[in-house]
Amino acid sequence: MTRDEFYRIADRETLVRKIAACGTPAYLFFTEMIGEQIRLLKACLGDRFSIHYAVKANPHPGILKYMAGQGVGADVASGGELRAALGSGISPGQIEFSGPGKTEDELKSAIARGIASVNAESVEELALLDRLAGQAGMRANVGIRVNPDFGKGASGIRMAGDTPFGIPEDRAGEALAFIKAHSERLCFTGLHVHTGSQISDEGAIIDNMQRILDLALSLERTGGLRMNKINFGGGWGIRYFPGQEKPDPDILAEELGYLFDEPEYAGLRERAQMILEPGRFLVAESGVYATKILYRKQIRVRDFAVVDGGMHQNYLLAGEWGRWFAGILNWISCRDRGLRRPHRSG
Repeated sequence: MTRDEFYRIADRETLVRKIAACGTPAYLFFTEMIGEQIRLLKACLGDRFSIHYAVKANPHPGILKYMAGQGVGADVASGGELRAALGSGISPGQIEFSGPGKTEDELKSAIARGIASVNAESVEELALLDRLAGQAGMRANVGIRVNPDFGKGASGIRMAGDTPFGIPEDRAGEALAFIKAHSERLCFTGLHVHTGSQISDEGAIIDNMQRILDLALSLERTGGLRMNKINFGGGWGIRYFPGQEKPDPDILAEELGYLFDEPEYAGLRERAQMILEPGRFLVAESGVYATKILYRKQIRVRDFAVVDGGMHQNYLLAGEWGRWFAGILNWISCRDRGLRRPHRSG
């Protein structure tokens, strides 16, 4: 989002008034901007998709309550995020729990709450879920998060390949066989794949989704279990710096139409819930960090403004780490612009 786009929703006078009322340093978030991103996403995806918010992007209670009011579900990665999502009014049937490091207590809570899916990231985790479900006298809703052989270079922040996320694709069949053998305690929900974050190229997004559909069909054939949902992850990028690109929703809407009209995906389209779980795409551009200038001073040839906030409140883009991060993102932007291509199946 450019500065002008931001000020069209939150003009300077409104910002000054709100900052004066709350004091500084402060973070201010504008639900109008989040609502605009939700509307954009719904227009792009159509009725075929459900939207789940990746709570890790910003777990502020006000934002979560707004998401609940908009009918948006939740992707959580910890017990705290699960409690926050439930406390905001998001129903258990709209919550999925992913992450490679779920604790036993977190899994017990997820089973007891009856959330839509615990996406297991190892066969060992499936064995623990089976034991805990048996102890609780319940049947746990479980999916498998697969770390695929594709998508390793499609994003700025990589989640596929040599990472701790998900079950390696070559062990997915083993995971499905375990669920099938323990179906009295494990109810299979479907597939979850999240290959990375900050993806700005439309061709990469569509290609990734097509490969996930193909993987789902392949696992259905070999594993003998029906896919009731397919979670495509999130990862759609935003513009951090001038000159960076972000996905064009009009191109994505057109290409998604072509993709889901392919005859080989008709069965999946009819029976499986399709889920997208964006985080930063929905909220990262919705707020500002406000500080008050306490002093102005000149040291040698430079002018400095000393404010009442600090880099500990904005650490990601502060100091040398911020310089490195900015450089990486600009390199990603240049690379992605060189690869941009509309994709069309068939």
